[in-house]
Amino acid sequence: MRLKWLAVKERKPKIVALGTSRVMQFRKEFFKSSISFYNAGGGIGKMSDLKKFIMGISSDYNPELILLGLDHNFFNDSWIKSAEVADFDQMKHSDIKRREILITKWKKIYEDYCKGKFQFRTLMHRRDNFFGLNAVVKHNGFRNDGSYMYGYRIKAPNDPNCNEDYNFSDTFERIKRGKRRFEYGNKVSNKAVSEMEAFLKCCRDRGIYVCAFLPPYAHAVLERMRSMGENYAYVWEIAGVVNTIFTRYGFSFWDFSDIASLGARDEEAIDGFHGSEKVYLRMWLKMQEDNPQLSNYSVATETLWKLISQHTTNPLVVFADKY
Repeated sequence: MRLKWLAVKERKPKIVALGTSRVMQFRKEFFKSSISFYNAGGGIGKMSDLKKFIMGISSDYNPELILLGLDHNFFNDSWIKSAEVADFDQMKHSDIKRREILITKWKKIYEDYCKGKFQFRTLMHRRDNFFGLNAVVKHNGFRNDGSYMYGYRIKAPNDPNCNEDYNFSDTFERIKRGKRRFEYGNKVSNKAVSEMEAFLKCCRDRGIYVCAFLPPYAHAVLERMRSMGENYAYVWEIAGVVNTIFTRYGFSFWDFSDIASLGARDEEAIDGFHGSEKVYLRMWLKMQEDNPQLSNYSVATETLWKLISQHTTNPLVVFADKY
């Protein structure tokens, strides 16, 4: 979280993708080479972080455009009360706890080594542009543009050993138990709406244009949530509430909750609630279709659609081997 915030302050990009891990598939390749872009996915953990993120950046710099992911659970009081998410103010003023990382992570590293999950010779022959054990062994990690590479998952999309949410089993369990971002809720949180409005007002005052969206679920996941009756009543109310407010502020909003609404198949999802870069490219193209001014930032839509149609072997990939 802290590193993403610091990166935005340092790089001062024209376009910022802001949200949780559910915005991390926006890529610099979507945009013209002359347009600076940074993916600050993971830079916030809850709605109240949004205004703090922007207010923590000097007023002499403002991005022109924020692509904002509004996770559904942000609007759920039940999740808000139970969420174990780092406090933004604490994070902003604290150093990275290197000692804590070493103490807690080395045990896991040795366990994985003993289980044969990696070999030391793999580390000796790492690629020059891969840094860190996760990147070297699994090809997982952040790219220079801030987006996230799910290398282990992408390498074998149909291998259950490479995907803990194979056939969305983990997500379905979350729904069944009403836990881990899938807490039940019967109405949209008034507190969350107020915090969102405070952020939008801040952006309007600073001349920042906001394009927000509800990020996609796999279609099967959304249907499972629908089957739970009133347990997820708040989810179906979010779009109407948010759209009214965004219209008032003169900003743009899309409901991409159902991956199928983008012409995408569930095979294009990383897991039950994370779309792949192919899904997020479809989203970016839909945004331009509805708001043509966004094409000023984008690679030609014909080129982007061609990339989608050409990459059919792996449903998760559009820009192969670009880090």
